[in-house]
Amino acid sequence: MCSPDDTSYAHLCYSFGVLYSNRKDFNRSLQWFQRALDRKIRTEPSDLIYIGGLYCCIGNVYMEKNDFNEATKCYNTAMDCYKRANATNHPFMASLYHGIARTQCAQKQYTNALNYYQRSLDIQKQHLASNHPDMATNLISIGDVYRIVGQYQLAMSHYTTSLGIRIKSLPPQHPDIAANNKKIGLLYETMKNWKEALEYYKKAVTIYRESLPLQQANVTETEKDIQRVSSMMK
Repeated sequence: MCSPDDTSYAHLCYSFGVLYSNRKDFNRSLQWFQRALDRKIRTEPSDLIYIGGLYCCIGNVYMEKNDFNEATKCYNTAMDCYKRANATNHPFMASLYHGIARTQCAQKQYTNALNYYQRSLDIQKQHLASNHPDMATNLISIGDVYRIVGQYQLAMSHYTTSLGIRIKSLPPQHPDIAANNKKIGLLYETMKNWKEALEYYKKAVTIYRESLPLQQANVTETEKDIQRVSSMMK
C-alpha cells in the first residue's frame, strides 16, 4: 500500500472513488475523490489538469445525487484549473463540458445544454477516433435534448448516428447498443410510429436478455414498453 505522503496515494484514492461511483455508492465515492483532491493539492498543487479532473469527478457525483448547485461549483472550479493550465482543449474538457451540459439540462436550460454538449463533442472529435464509443454518449445526450424540445428529426439523426458508432465499436450484445435501440423506440413511440417503436424495443430486449441476470431491470422495463406499444396497435 502507498503511504499517505506518496504521490501515487492520490491516484489510489481516485481509483476507489471511481469504484464506488460505479457501484452507485455516491457518498463513499465523494469521500475518496475528496481524499484524492486534498492529497494532490498538498503534494502537487501545480498539477492543475489532474486537480481539475478531480473537481470534475466530484461534480459528476454531485450530479448523480441531484445536487446541481454543488455540481456547478465543482465544474466552475475545474474550468478555472484548466484555464490556468492553458488546457482548454485538453481531452478532460470533454467530460467537463458534458457535466456542465447535464446541469443545464436538469434545470431545463436546453439551449445552453446543447451548446455544452456540442463543445464536448467537438473536443472528442479532436482527440478520439471517429467511431469511439464516448462520442456516441454525447450524441445520445444531444438527441435527448432535441427529443425533449420536440425536434424529433434532429433527435433521430443523433440517435441513429450514435447507434452506428456503437455497432461498429462494441460487441453485438453490448447493453449500450440495447439502450440505443430503446432510445430510438421511445422516439418512434413519441411520434406515434407504433410499428417502428415496437421493432426497436424488441431489438433492445433481445440484447438485454443476453445479459441476464444483470439486465433484469431493463428486460422488465422494455417488456412493458413492448406491451404498451402493442396495445396501441390493436
